[in-house]
Parts: sequence; C-alpha cells; structure tokens
Amino acid sequence: MANRATASRPPRSSADVLLARSLSAFHTAALTVLLVGVAHQVGGLGSALAGIGTLSGIVLFLALWATTWWTTHRALDRLTFEEARDEPWPAVLEPATIWGGVNGVAFFVALILVRAVQTALNGSEQLTVEDVGAFFAVLLFGALPAVVVGSVVGMAFGLIDRFALGIGVALAQPGNGDEDRTGDGEGPELGIASQV
Repeated sequence: MANRATASRPPRSSADVLLARSLSAFHTAALTVLLVGVAHQVGGLGSALAGIGTLSGIVLFLALWATTWWTTHRALDRLTFEEARDEPWPAVLEPATIWGGVNGVAFFVALILVRAVQTALNGSEQLTVEDVGAFFAVLLFGALPAVVVGSVVGMAFGLIDRFALGIGVALAQPGNGDEDRTGDGEGPELGIASQV
C-alpha cells in the first residue's frame, strides 16, 4: 500500500534514478574506504582481513552495497532531483539521517550474520543455546550504537550530497562560461536527463 507522499508523486525521472544510483555508489565506496582506513590507522587491518577471509569480505561488501543502495533510494524517495537540489537543507538532511540509521543497523545485522555463519561453518563444536543467546544479545545491544553511528554517517553524507548538488547546479548555470552543450538552444541546464 503506497503512502500519500509517494501516491501523488509522478513516476521517477531518469535524473532521479541516476541521482540515487550515483549517490549510493559514492556512499558505498566512501564507507569502504573509511572502514579500511580506520582499521589501518588502529593497526588492525591485517588481522581483520585475515579473520574475515576473502569470501566473507566479498559478502560483507555486497551487503554494504545492497543496504546502502536500498537506504539511499528510500531517503531520496520523497525528493525529485529538482527538489533535492532546491529544497532547504533540513528537507534533505532529515531523510538522510533517518535512513543512515537504518543502514547502520542493516549492515550491522549483515555483519553479525556473516560472522555467525562463518563461525558455524569453521567451528568443530556443536552450537549451544548459550551461543544463540549470545548472538541475540550482540544483535540487541549492538543495534543502538549501529543506529547512532549510521545516523551520524547518514547526516554527514546528506551534507556532502547537498553541498555537491549545490556546486553542480552553480557550475551548470548559464553565464559560467559554459556553452550550450545540449544543442537545443536552452542552455546547459544540468543536461543529466539527456545523457542517461
């Protein structure tokens, strides 16, 4: 069942879809670099990579990409491309913060599930009730820090995204030395829809 915000909204334009895809790819790459950089700075990169393993690392990257893609699309679901670049900052930051928190929890759950499966496949001991209880305790108590960190990262990405859109719009405005690249005589606009 569609809510009122999306029910009255026209279908997403190619610029809306391109914006969501571009931002989710940027967010995933930036989060990966951030996580690897932090692990390297604290001196735990080698042991973290050895402990995770190649297959689990690929699965975790795909999980990060999938959760970031989904939450970025959801955060932009209420905004068209034009609204995202023209609305005041709070209109962009609110969904970025909320869905950043969701992304933090979703990736945390994926991380715990990957580690649990990895432990179950590598372990020679039987799984006990205490192990299952510990798993759920980690999920329960880790969700709060995950939502807080995810919200802060989401807000930071919202600020970066809104700032970058503002710069892009300013550079694309007529009179910035740009010639009409679209060939339609209407100036450069943003030219995104025609390039998709």
